[in-house]
Amino acid sequence: MNCEECSNIQAKVICSECDEALCPRCDDAIHRGGKRKTHTRQTLCQNCRSPAIQLCNTCQISICSNCKQAHMKHSITTLSPPSRVAVFWDLNTCRPLRPEDVQTAITSIKEKFQKVECIKAYGDWFIKWKDIFEAAGVKLVICEGLRETEALLIDISSEGSKGLTEILVLCSQAIQIRHHLAQIQANLPSVKLLISSTYYPINPFPVEMLPKEMDGPTKIPVPSSKPSVQGRNSFSEFRSGLKPGEKVVILEACPVMQRFVRKAEQDASHDQLLSALKELAEKGQIMHETKEFVQYFSQKFRISSDRTMDFINSASRLDIVHLTERQFGNIKSMSFISMKLSSLSLESLLWTLRSLRVDEMMPTERAIMSRMKEAFEFKPSPVQWDNLLDACKGFYQEKHHHTKSAPAEKQGIDFSIFMHQQGDSEPLFTTDQIPEFIIRDINDPVTGQDTHVIFPKGEEWESVDQLIKVGDVLHIKQTREWQNFVEFLERYFSSAGPKIDESTAIPGGRYGCAQFLKLCAPTLQSSSLGKLSYMVQLAIDEDLLRYQRTLLVWTPVTTKKNYEEDNANKLRAVQFAVVEVLKENRSGISLAQLPLYLKRKLSFHLDLQELGFSKLKDLLLTIPNVEIVLKGTNHPFAIWKPSKKKTISDTEEVSKSMDEILHDCKQGLPGSRVEMMLHAKFGHPINWSDYKCSNIYDFVQRRAASMFSITGQGDFRNIVKAGVRSSVFNKETYEDDSQYTRGSYSSIFSNSGDLLYVNEPQQKVVNVSNLPPELQNNPNTHFSPLYNFEGHEEQQRKFIETLLGEEDMSNTLQGADPPHYRTDSVEYHHLPARGPYLVSVEGHKNALSEDFQEFVPDRNRKYHSSFGGFSISPPPGFGP
Repeated sequence: MNCEECSNIQAKVICSECDEALCPRCDDAIHRGGKRKTHTRQTLCQNCRSPAIQLCNTCQISICSNCKQAHMKHSITTLSPPSRVAVFWDLNTCRPLRPEDVQTAITSIKEKFQKVECIKAYGDWFIKWKDIFEAAGVKLVICEGLRETEALLIDISSEGSKGLTEILVLCSQAIQIRHHLAQIQANLPSVKLLISSTYYPINPFPVEMLPKEMDGPTKIPVPSSKPSVQGRNSFSEFRSGLKPGEKVVILEACPVMQRFVRKAEQDASHDQLLSALKELAEKGQIMHETKEFVQYFSQKFRISSDRTMDFINSASRLDIVHLTERQFGNIKSMSFISMKLSSLSLESLLWTLRSLRVDEMMPTERAIMSRMKEAFEFKPSPVQWDNLLDACKGFYQEKHHHTKSAPAEKQGIDFSIFMHQQGDSEPLFTTDQIPEFIIRDINDPVTGQDTHVIFPKGEEWESVDQLIKVGDVLHIKQTREWQNFVEFLERYFSSAGPKIDESTAIPGGRYGCAQFLKLCAPTLQSSSLGKLSYMVQLAIDEDLLRYQRTLLVWTPVTTKKNYEEDNANKLRAVQFAVVEVLKENRSGISLAQLPLYLKRKLSFHLDLQELGFSKLKDLLLTIPNVEIVLKGTNHPFAIWKPSKKKTISDTEEVSKSMDEILHDCKQGLPGSRVEMMLHAKFGHPINWSDYKCSNIYDFVQRRAASMFSITGQGDFRNIVKAGVRSSVFNKETYEDDSQYTRGSYSSIFSNSGDLLYVNEPQQKVVNVSNLPPELQNNPNTHFSPLYNFEGHEEQQRKFIETLLGEEDMSNTLQGADPPHYRTDSVEYHHLPARGPYLVSVEGHKNALSEDFQEFVPDRNRKYHSSFGGFSISPPPGFGP
């Protein structure tokens, strides 16, 4: 069948609206433009004038349903309907950078799709480019009374019902309208809805592949700052996406999503920069070396490094990103790039916390705000910070918008960063979509002040920098990492010679030195900033590094020998003067005024850096009983607080905690490790001097010898639980019915406190009322209540003095006549003015009365700390 237009060439298609069979040449000429461009054309059956639905592969012709009977035994393939594509372009999220980029985008679309029915673009700000869009065949839609997003969704719904086979949406923030797109797809099952986040190159994917809220991390879009139309309900676009029973919450004081104010000259390149920086920030990477980021961005978006640098410079001029220049001594100068914030949000808090997690640093309030200032060039005000803490705890003002089944009372909020957000309205969240945080109250080990620590829920970590005031509890000095640390500093400062050279000094204090090592020491680049800060503090404590004003310098060996003794004397004098001043001013003194008081007390100039301290508060933390408290918002005061004497219950609590720590450690733990765990349990380091002990090992030997023992020597000592269960006697009598064999047991007595620790096995104690009647009624026995002591006081005194005068009692008791004993009884003696005391009458058993221990004079007590393997002979008058 020939073409009905030219009658020369065989017809291939039939236009249902023109009702004409056309060849390819006439089809292109007639339907090139105008209203006929959207006409529906179908493949023509080669045997008749009907539209073809199948292709006969044997005959290589198109056939309709009526003609397929003649090809039943042939190979037949069903023809897909002709492709009809419509494109909807959101210019607010996919902004062309230059006018020529419009034609580039159209060319990319037509290369991807053969038959594009129409292209519509939405963006009132591009009204000045109207001629450019029309020349490229794009219809620029001007929205009146509607937002661009609303107009785009309405047009997709209406155009999709006109026989389209595919719809392409160019929008980089399609996740915000995912529910609406999914609803449109459900209403148009014959239309394939595709999304592309960029206009060049075109990378379409089905709407079903858009990430859901709780499936995992997604790219957080950059919100628009365009004001909403008056009278428009900002919730209307999202109510259809809410499930029954859910409610929408607006956080008034502290938003969840980070807001970026759109600048007048901001374009799509700046949006791409922010998107890339936010994607990295979700992983805790909030600051980047500029050269490395340029390489990353160029590879990601396939543009040249020069063009990427132009984007960064223009974004810096618009205050969209923050560029920082750092000079690291004489080694190198580096530039860093990060986002620049002007407000606080839960999202930016999450970025900061994950950054501190990467660096193994404790997320205290001070550390969080310092990191925000360093990375984002933004320091929260006290009001903003309080609002942030309230939002983390859930105490914020909220507005409820209920569905019919939503309860009216306030419900708990579960936090999550994955939520919908309208670009030009308040952030909207359902009640199970806001991120959770954990807030704890601690005493900052660095500043000594009470503060908060904040962790993202489920992302807690162990920080290293909190141990900088405790000593080398990590035993880092025994590692190769410490050797690399010392070797690098020695090489770096060796050029200055024995004289201190400020040109090689490291600025920024402990943290600045850690950054210097992280970026300039090749062997330490894998170490975290928290660990490097810990190592720097150890070097300061060891006097390898020393403060010179606010700089850190290497301390040569000759300098150490010359100044070590002088500085130690000065430090003791300063500490003594501080204590005197604070005792004279019991209400405390401001840290700003304290140097003036010290100047009157000291005969020399106070130089904190010379003494090894960067700040006055660091010096005060080394003085016992001196505390730093805040009065007002930012007024630290030093106060003298006399130490409280530890009681026996405190000792028992420490011993019990150690027992819990070592419960599952059969091989024991180093004392430093036990100290760390005690520190974590009590919330403060244990001051062993309060227990009259020099260290934890001394505490074990003096206070808890019956519960623990020490193995190893020197720095390799371990604390282990005692192999035999311990008992504590406290002016009470315990009864043990265990059976003992004859043997020698050693009893260890402790005179500290009111407790007497005795290693088991225990002596069985029998009440004297159970003695046989012949012993109780015999006036010649000491156990009898009829016994008269008046004539025997002198004899009794001589016996006790003889007993206590022997340094080695076993020599006296192991003679020709064996000591008297009974197998199941205890002699009960009465001493003048001292009351009863108990002694063992069986050679292989041990017992001692507290009153007898009390009777022993203090000067002789050291000679009788061990009573084991013998019995005490009875006084004269008591026969076998």
